Amino acid sequence: MVAEPSSSDRSGLNDPPDLGLLLDSIFQQMKYGIAVYSLSSDGVPTLVEANPFLFSMMGMPGEASNQAIHDALTCGGVNEIIPSIRTVASNSFRAFRAKARKKDGAIMFMDVNVNRIAHEGKDYFIVIAADVTSKQLEESANREQEARFRVIFEEAPVGIMLQDKDRHLVECNKALSEMTGLDKDDLLQRRPEELVHQEDVEKDARLYDLLMAGRIDHYNVEKRFVTHDGRVIYGNLHVSSIKDEEGKPSFALNMLSDITQRKRMEVEVLRTRDYYQSMLDNMPTLMWRSNDQLMREFFNKAWLGFTGRTFNEEYGHGWMRGVHPDDIDRLMEAQERSFLTQENFEIEYRLLAFDNQYHWMIDMARPFYDSHGDFKGYVGSVNDNTRYRKMQERDRQHQTAKQ
Repeated sequence: MVAEPSSSDRSGLNDPPDLGLLLDSIFQQMKYGIAVYSLSSDGVPTLVEANPFLFSMMGMPGEASNQAIHDALTCGGVNEIIPSIRTVASNSFRAFRAKARKKDGAIMFMDVNVNRIAHEGKDYFIVIAADVTSKQLEESANREQEARFRVIFEEAPVGIMLQDKDRHLVECNKALSEMTGLDKDDLLQRRPEELVHQEDVEKDARLYDLLMAGRIDHYNVEKRFVTHDGRVIYGNLHVSSIKDEEGKPSFALNMLSDITQRKRMEVEVLRTRDYYQSMLDNMPTLMWRSNDQLMREFFNKAWLGFTGRTFNEEYGHGWMRGVHPDDIDRLMEAQERSFLTQENFEIEYRLLAFDNQYHWMIDMARPFYDSHGDFKGYVGSVNDNTRYRKMQERDRQHQTAKQ
């Protein structure tokens, strides 16, 4: 059995601590800067005492004077600490962020609390300061970055819209308003699919689902959009995900470029190309076109009708199966030499026709270039020279007979 401690043994176990010593220990060891002020008879705040951490925080030696620490803490009297002490004199508490100047002249930022307490009939003002310079600089950098982003967002020449996971618009820029003819408030009240041409609404639905599921980071698609006045514009839409702190997609950033003019030009180019293609296709002369690798990729109707073969049979180098074996090497050499120098060429060779007879053909070709001046291949026209050849042969035989 354990003996009960005697009354003398229990003495001191429940004795109240010396609060003065306890508070002084807290004051000395607190990891916040603490300054105690009082008001002079004429109402001027006067520093009574500061804890060691405040000296350290301000870069001051422990033996620095109260005036020195006061000047540093109040940044020479220009920050809010002195006015706050006067304000708190009629209230009880105030919190704010202030600048201070360290001993080395560097500016620091502090979160400051000013409290008024009464002791023995006199008011004291406790200033508690925490160094938040790093936080302030980070916040300032974030604000600057946000301001730059806002300028870029608003002034970008492309339409930008931000969607949440449910496809609701949460933000858009001026360019998008100009493209659609709708102001920002109208746009934010609409779902994005309301802006899209009906036939293109589902064009990227699957891609968007994959994006928000985190399976892809971005995608690109061309879609038609309908403006407020009913015009159809073509847009190149680039969509990328914005992820949260856990790396999960939370928003979709849409960047829309108006490519209507480009599309119109493409249509016009196709129209022009189709016109000339049709013209070449219907010419009575045999026509062909090759790319810059000597591969023939176009034969007109006259050519196909003459050879009796299909386009697929002639495509590439297939047409050479109809060239007389004795003429192939000479023809290839002439073509390759001309392709290297990009000069016109003309050559005569025998080509197998639909009647299973070889005809003498004169092939004349010249290089063609794109709008940038880049070599793209050759265009050639071919004429049947068989009749002229036969006439020459008859004349030769006739001359021989005379002799």
